[in-house]
Amino acid sequence: MMPNPFQASRGNAPAAPWQRAGWLGWLLAAALLLTAALPATAQTESRAVISGVDASQFPAISFYLDATDAGGKPLTALTASQVQILEDDTPLEPDTLARVEPGLQVIISLNAGPTLTYLAGDVTRFEAIRAALLNWVTSRPAAISADDFSLATNTGLQTIRSTDPADWAAAVTNYQPDLLNTTPSLVSLTQALDLAVDPNPNPQMKRAILYITPVLPTVAVTALPGLAQRAQQQGVPIYVWLVASANTPTNSPDLVNNLTELATRSGGQFVLFSEGTPPNPEDYFQPLRTIYQVSYNSQINASGSHTLAVEIDAPGAAVESAAVTFDVTVLPPNPLLLNPPAQVDRAWEQPEDADPYLTPNTTTIAYLIEYPDGHTRPLRAARLYVDGELAVEQTAEPFESFAWDISGYTETGSHTIQLEVEDALGLSQRSGEVAVAVNIPELKRDFLSEIEIAPTTILLIAAALAAGLTLLLALLFTRRKRSARPSRRERLDPLTQPLPAGKDRPSRARRSAAAPSPTRPPQPAAPPPAWTARLLPRTEAGQTAPADVILLDQNEISFGSDPQQAMVVIESPSVSPLHARLTHPEPGVYVLADAGSIAGTWVNFAPISTNGARLEHGDLVHFGKAAYRFELAAPPEPARPVSTPYTEEQ
Repeated sequence: MMPNPFQASRGNAPAAPWQRAGWLGWLLAAALLLTAALPATAQTESRAVISGVDASQFPAISFYLDATDAGGKPLTALTASQVQILEDDTPLEPDTLARVEPGLQVIISLNAGPTLTYLAGDVTRFEAIRAALLNWVTSRPAAISADDFSLATNTGLQTIRSTDPADWAAAVTNYQPDLLNTTPSLVSLTQALDLAVDPNPNPQMKRAILYITPVLPTVAVTALPGLAQRAQQQGVPIYVWLVASANTPTNSPDLVNNLTELATRSGGQFVLFSEGTPPNPEDYFQPLRTIYQVSYNSQINASGSHTLAVEIDAPGAAVESAAVTFDVTVLPPNPLLLNPPAQVDRAWEQPEDADPYLTPNTTTIAYLIEYPDGHTRPLRAARLYVDGELAVEQTAEPFESFAWDISGYTETGSHTIQLEVEDALGLSQRSGEVAVAVNIPELKRDFLSEIEIAPTTILLIAAALAAGLTLLLALLFTRRKRSARPSRRERLDPLTQPLPAGKDRPSRARRSAAAPSPTRPPQPAAPPPAWTARLLPRTEAGQTAPADVILLDQNEISFGSDPQQAMVVIESPSVSPLHARLTHPEPGVYVLADAGSIAGTWVNFAPISTNGARLEHGDLVHFGKAAYRFELAAPPEPARPVSTPYTEEQ
């Protein structure tokens, strides 16, 4: 007749030491029970691990930090002052250090065996363990929702990364092993470790294994050091429940020592469970859910690979992490002048009670900043240069426009403007120079405005003018009266008498012919055109459109449909936001290049690339479907053909 397994843990078990050694045995047994109830820990080295480096928001860089103390326990109360960042070995302070809980990958490894049928109070050890697991998974904090659960047994993985605690609890409930006919082994542990080191859907989730096992065979014990080393290398803590009698440390010291080493080397804990209620697994898992997200402002100003490490100086943990490598592309910002004026006109204001003055005193120069590396970042300064000299500097937001002071320009002249920007990393770049004409009109002032006259003087002058005018009128009236009555001498003078009838006067035509014709004064030469090159809009029929002409009077001009990206806006569905660029490197030379547009840029119906093509006088240019004719104000003389007479020798 087979012994009752529920009685075997008590009545059929071998005599305990205290049953053979009296009161001394009782003391020894009590000591063993006390030892069994306490988790076994060992001092290890502090650890800090960096993961998930994110440089997409450069110069802001973030990463995750996992740290443990010398006992292998997670550091759950780190502050920013206890962490120093080493970027390419340059110490930096973190901007933020926040605790996050990305979840935990929990794997329960349940090793079945006959001794699990022994009683642990009113129920078997197996039933007590299962009750403890079900109570843990159903009583977890409601806020914890990111965990996943797996169950490994002697017969394989029963549940793999289930995100539903209820499903996992059902798998534990439905697991009914044949305990009496099952041989303990390392199958469940090795499968749990294999699953833990597989790529995790969420790289920031930590992993932990709870290994529940009865006494292992000797052949399995010899394999435990290799599993401990693997768990340590992968950073997977293993918590061990040895389900055995209280005297197992004495009877099986190799087993206990190896299981303890497995737990402590991996950062877990060892517990000997004989009877009563097993520990609460949440006591192990709750600290593991904490990880830190760290962000800082990078000082990198060159593209390439860079290193990142941290130093932690906290109670119980003084450690430097291993350096990780990340790549980042960094290019200087590109400044662009937005529709700079080709000419600025000042005008004279002439108030009645003040001196004339010129207006306006300032003109706005708008600009925008491109980041070729795709990393928008703060600017340190923006500078406007006029004729090569610094005119305006901005050191605070918003970086959008300059107020160019033109109050000092009192004569018409041409000036060059240029924009320079410097970002927070110290990288700077200048735009091309643009010519701007400042036009000052001639001041037209009347006589009275040039002199200052007293009121009495004005009255005297007015009276004198009136008297003079009266005298002049009297003289004119007297002369006219005299001229209307001829004198006696005039009446007798034959030269003054009228001609008799029939004798014609010289015709006007003959008089005109006889008189020398006046010569027409020479006409002044036509003024030279106010432009050097231009684009004339064309219709689909090839005629000049009634649109505005585009003057090409700058060293660099961008064309497109987006006013934020292009200096010259072309309203056409076929024109890209930034369609093409025109450069004017030297007099008479104009190079047009495509800017990666969709519809393309064409010269004489031939597409051009981003390398550009030189424009000639009369070329037909297409921005998509928008057509223009390129013209030079002073085109070069066309080459004349040279003819050579034919000879017999030829």
